[in-house]
Amino acid sequence: MRKFLAVLTSIVTTGAILLTIAVFLLSAFIHGEFVNQMVDSIYEENISSNITTSNVLYAEAEKAGISKETLDEILSQEEIKTYISGVAQEVIESNLNQETELNEERIKDLTREFYQEIEEKYHLNLSQAEQETLEEVTSSLVQEELEPVVQNTDPEINGVMEFLQACTNPLTYSILLAISIIGIFVIFVLTLKEKRFFHYYGYMALFLTILLAGLSAFIHFLSYVLAEDPSISISGLFAPLYQKGYVATVISLVLCIVFFLFHHLIQHRTELKEKVPF
Repeated sequence: MRKFLAVLTSIVTTGAILLTIAVFLLSAFIHGEFVNQMVDSIYEENISSNITTSNVLYAEAEKAGISKETLDEILSQEEIKTYISGVAQEVIESNLNQETELNEERIKDLTREFYQEIEEKYHLNLSQAEQETLEEVTSSLVQEELEPVVQNTDPEINGVMEFLQACTNPLTYSILLAISIIGIFVIFVLTLKEKRFFHYYGYMALFLTILLAGLSAFIHFLSYVLAEDPSISISGLFAPLYQKGYVATVISLVLCIVFFLFHHLIQHRTELKEKVPF
């Protein structure tokens, strides 16, 4: 009975650990490098082209004494991508929180930070009124581009966002982590008499290693296939996911080896004690 319960607990615990890792990677994917990768993929195609072709922005910049050449240079630098990245993160957060409007104050803050950076870099010598006008124009342009994304009513996309919201919820992560820790402890108690807890931990780690390696390789292959199609520019978005997956695979493999090694040492020591009980 103990062995059956240990095996059953191992299966449940392995599943909980896998889901915990998946939620962690997904959260890091959405709230981390994903945004930067996304901006790199769509910046030139969408947001940048609409901002750089805006007569309003160029007109206000000219009034402030910024030439077209200087503005073109500013809009081609990393600062603008960092700025758009921050705004894009606000869009993702709005969708995950099922909000229907962008946080205008937050976008204005990001815009202000952007102009402060380029002011220091290019020494534009803008007056407060000129900078505020440019900030307002830029904020409005960016919000016009991204507002439809937040107000999207497509049921399929809304369903995906609801799923992502549930997955990245701290409560979900906490519950899965608690189940994993409790499962590990239960296995320890059930197998303490035979001193075989590392045996079960080793097989759990082995299963996770194989599964993580397979999933990471599949995502890597998928990104490679997508990269072959010039009409698709999202293949790079998968890079942070499979890279973190490979790291998790290596960690799991190391744990697997360590667990089996400890199990072997414990069993060897137990056999010696049985042969020489003094």
